[in-house]
Order: sequence, then C-alpha cells, then structure tokens
Amino acid sequence: MTDNTVIDAEWADVTPSNLPAVIIKRPLPTEITNARINAATLPTVVMNARNAIAKCTDLSQLLRYRDRAEAIAAAVRTMKEVGPQMVRDANKMMADAWRKGGELLSQYSSIPIATNKKGKLGFSNFKPSPRTEVARKLGLKEEETRAMVRVYKAPLQKVHQVVQKTSSLKVAADRLPTTDRYRGGAVTYSDDLRNVSTALTRMLTNAKIVDAGVLKRLTPDERKVVKAKITEIMELLDEMDRLCK
Repeated sequence: MTDNTVIDAEWADVTPSNLPAVIIKRPLPTEITNARINAATLPTVVMNARNAIAKCTDLSQLLRYRDRAEAIAAAVRTMKEVGPQMVRDANKMMADAWRKGGELLSQYSSIPIATNKKGKLGFSNFKPSPRTEVARKLGLKEEETRAMVRVYKAPLQKVHQVVQKTSSLKVAADRLPTTDRYRGGAVTYSDDLRNVSTALTRMLTNAKIVDAGVLKRLTPDERKVVKAKITEIMELLDEMDRLCK
C-alpha cells in the first residue's frame, strides 16, 4: 500500500531534529538508505515553503517565515545526502523570504514625516518614516530593513546568484546593485547616485517646511544669517549643477 502522508501545505520544519523521518525496516538495496529517503522529502518541503512565502501578505508572519527559511537552508547545507541543486533551491527559498519582506516593507513610505512646529524653522522637526515605524514595531533593525528592500528591488537572477555564495542578508544586499522601479521596469542606480539623491531630497524637504510667517518676523540681523545660509546653499547647488553638465 502506498503511503499518502502529506507534509503541511503551509510549512514544514526540516531542521535536523525535526526532519520528517521515514524508517523502513525491511532490507533495502545498498543504494537506497534512510538518509536518502528523508532527503527526498526536501523538495516538497521547500516547494511548500516557497508557496507559503509567495502568498504571505502579513509582515509579522513573513518575518517568522524568513527565520524558518534561513534555518531550513542552513540545515540543508549540512546534509550530506542532498545534491547541489537541492542546496541551490533551499538558498532560493531563503532569498524568496528576503524579497517578500522587502516587498511588504516597500508598501510603506521611506520618507520621514516633516512636522512644522510653530515659531521654529523646523530643519530637524521630523518623525520617522512609516516604514521605519512599522519596522521598529516588528523589531527590525534599520540595516535589515534597507537590506531586504534592496534585495527585493534587485533583479531576481542576480539575487539568486548572490545567495548561493552567502547566507548573510547584509552581505547579499551589499553585493547587489541599487535599483529603482518605475512603470517601464527597473533601472539600476549606483550607491553614489542614491547618496546624492537622498541628500538633495532631504534638503528640499527641510526647505518646504519653513514657515514663511517665521521668516517675516525675523529681525534684520537674523535675516542676514538666513540669507548667508541661502547663499551658501545656492553656491553649492550651482557647483553641483556645473559638475552634472
């Protein structure tokens, strides 16, 4: 009689102590071992895990999936009875979890929320971005958040190549290009462009929250201080503009 035991369709834990065991007492051909039979369940386990990750829409649940995917992939790498393809598939499962985390995090804005406190220029009056807020509530470090978003935005083929060489989220993210998505697809941007663009965006955001009424109430000497700062910024922008031509 055929054994129709089905592994949990949502997830199956295959860390060494929980690897589904199949023990056959009758004599087996020498090329068939219990270890190989156990290893044969792995493709189903990994497939179920990848399906569960793909369908996940809850960030807190996804983070639990991510932890388990990393544990499963680590266990698979130590198994002597699995082939290279199984290791590659387990690593892809881990990458799936990272990418899904980045996808769910990307639904939240990464732009800090400006708060204009009356009577103040407000250059430092910001609340954390919605993405930062939700990440903190879930116990995610800022570095983890950025890394998962970067993995999500990078080309899938490149991500799969990187995860075969490292099991570290940070290392994987550092080895991937920075990308930005738009309607027509994905364009690869360098880290240098990201740094410049972030600085300019912050400068623009800070300038927008300055209350015009506050400027009007400044004394003549105070206005000179502001004008000197404006002149300094304009000179910097003029030089940046020249260098970009």
